[in-house]
Amino acid sequence: MRAEDLLKQATSVANLDLQRNGFVPSTSEVQHIHELSHALSSELPTIDAEIERLDGLRKRVFTQLDVHKSITSPVRRLPLEILSEVFAILYDEEIESWDKAYITIYILSRVCSTWRALARGTPRLWLEIPTLVHTPRDTYHPHMHHLEDHISLSGSLPLRLSHHEPADDILLDRFLLKFRPHLPRLAYIDIDGSYYYFSVMRSLFNVPNLVEVMLVLHGAPHPVALDFLLDAKELETLELSHTNTDPENFARDIRLPALPTLTSLSLEFNALMSMDTLMGALYACCSGLEFLNLSLGFTRDACTFTRLELPALTSLRLADTGYTILEYLSTPSLEVLCISAAIEPFGVTATMESDGDPFPSLTAFVTRIPRPRKLKELRAGATTRSVDTFLGFLDNLDDLEVLLIGDRSYTGLFSKDLLTWLTCVDDQEPHLPHLKRLELYLRRRRDCRRK
Repeated sequence: MRAEDLLKQATSVANLDLQRNGFVPSTSEVQHIHELSHALSSELPTIDAEIERLDGLRKRVFTQLDVHKSITSPVRRLPLEILSEVFAILYDEEIESWDKAYITIYILSRVCSTWRALARGTPRLWLEIPTLVHTPRDTYHPHMHHLEDHISLSGSLPLRLSHHEPADDILLDRFLLKFRPHLPRLAYIDIDGSYYYFSVMRSLFNVPNLVEVMLVLHGAPHPVALDFLLDAKELETLELSHTNTDPENFARDIRLPALPTLTSLSLEFNALMSMDTLMGALYACCSGLEFLNLSLGFTRDACTFTRLELPALTSLRLADTGYTILEYLSTPSLEVLCISAAIEPFGVTATMESDGDPFPSLTAFVTRIPRPRKLKELRAGATTRSVDTFLGFLDNLDDLEVLLIGDRSYTGLFSKDLLTWLTCVDDQEPHLPHLKRLELYLRRRRDCRRK
């Protein structure tokens, strides 16, 4: 390379050692140095071109290495049926519907033509249909343009629709209008919306084949907001939640429809509801209900129902003053009981301690369950001023196998007396002789931090 020869000549007449030693070139030497400088400068475009060529060559080598790595990857040797199952596992691991759509649309469908064809040919990767889709630019866009293509790729499988924009009933309405021809395929919905929109939804849309419904309700309650569920003759799971800053003025405006096919019911309201409203809903599905979750309070209105048996109920979760319903329930098949205090947002706190001690009611409730009892697991996170009522309650659960105690406030169930009660003593029968698992979740008390 000519530049290398020029450098050898240049360094012999001008270098750092000569500069440090005070060398001063003669007129002829200055002229020679200028000539060498011009010659070296003229070589720079050639060097830059060579650098660009080598950089391109380097990129091509890396690309080829990636091709080698990809083409010899073990995943390429997997049968497409197994690869499809891998896709499904990856899809199922995502929780949010927009993340599921992102995985399918922007990852699995963009690796290579084989993966794209396989993803588009796997209907169960296209079941989740969110109103908003997460994009690679970390933004969310309405999923309107590709909706028909998305639905067509799902085959004939039941569809899941989700909408988590509580202040955007307009987007939900536009989406449902476009979705209208496919509403009979809709089996699962997970929607945030206003009571008003749901109150008019039945007159606009018919969703007869719903199996699972999760609703977060906003705004002022409307008595017919849930009537659209009456068209769902096979509804199995219903989860309703509402956060309200003024629970005292809320409950009387809510009406629960009779849904006889329910097997799971969850109500999480920062609000008060009449006991008759809830009992009426439970009466309609009493024969098949297996799971019940109540996090709410009840009005002081008298209950007109007699005791109701829920023969299939195996799991019961209660928070706030939800435990007061136990007076009206009989659950011979109950296996898991969860009782907890609830600390709500917006500064509203509704705990068992402020509303009453739940354990006398719980004691009366479990003693009504005929032996041999199936109740084997208790999760207790409630608070009470005295641990004595809790210990009295535990005394009636001698067949308990799993006990989990979580103290979520500064005064709670965990105490020295509880540990003493749980500790086995020689020559004495243990209080919980069948206990196989004990978990204690502790939280430091504020008044003990300095100690």
